[in-house]
Amino acid sequence: YLEQKNNPAILPIQIAYFTGLRLGEVCGLTWQDINLEEQHLTVRRSVRCNSTRHKWEIGPTKRKKVRIVDFCDTLADILKKAKREQNKQRLQYGELYSRNYYKEVREKNRVYYELYHLDSTEDVPMDYKEISLVCIRPDGCYESPSTVEIACRTARKRIPELEGFHFHALRHTYTSNLLSNGAAPKDVQEYLGLGCVQSVYRWTDGVNMPTIDNLYALSELLQVPIDAIVRGNRAPIASDIIIKQLDSRESRLCAYYEKMHEKRAA
Repeated sequence: YLEQKNNPAILPIQIAYFTGLRLGEVCGLTWQDINLEEQHLTVRRSVRCNSTRHKWEIGPTKRKKVRIVDFCDTLADILKKAKREQNKQRLQYGELYSRNYYKEVREKNRVYYELYHLDSTEDVPMDYKEISLVCIRPDGCYESPSTVEIACRTARKRIPELEGFHFHALRHTYTSNLLSNGAAPKDVQEYLGLGCVQSVYRWTDGVNMPTIDNLYALSELLQVPIDAIVRGNRAPIASDIIIKQLDSRESRLCAYYEKMHEKRAA
């Protein structure tokens, strides 16, 4: 749906699915943070709205720590394509193409870094510093977390299979994929920048995980096989006895996977 609408929110969604970053962290990524050759990115900052000051700001991550996250060939190809498209759009828009900036503001013994965008026809103040953000709109303006959330809500309303989907569910899915491929909970904690490893164990209990229909829709959206999302590299569960011992949610998951494996699922 988002691809058909050429919605710029598709890139933040893809990055979050393959890296587990929070929404603000995705919007705060710069091209300097991404190493396409070695396929890893550095999470240094987050974009958020200061409701008191009514400003979009750049600040530290939730845990105020810098971390490095590896990514796969699929995301590398997505990022390379996005970079090419942005270069084309810069030429198409010409002097109307926006560039993004931040400026330091000191108020009441506090320091804020406000986020702005200006096109080439506007004078750039001396205290503005340019920032090359990854997630931007076709006109070059930065993509804010609120517009990504609006795109997710719109897709949820218009696509029945995405009922109940929210951006943060991508972070949960990423965690499941790591664990299913043998990652230790402690490693997952460090990758995601979580304050404690208990958060990982709570996610593995299935709380707030995407529904099966959501996973199917995400597989179509992100061009990833659903069996890779659901099972990772583990062997399929074929025993009806095992399925009967599981709760209704796990039973539905296993049954759906078997149908997909047998090519009988819708």
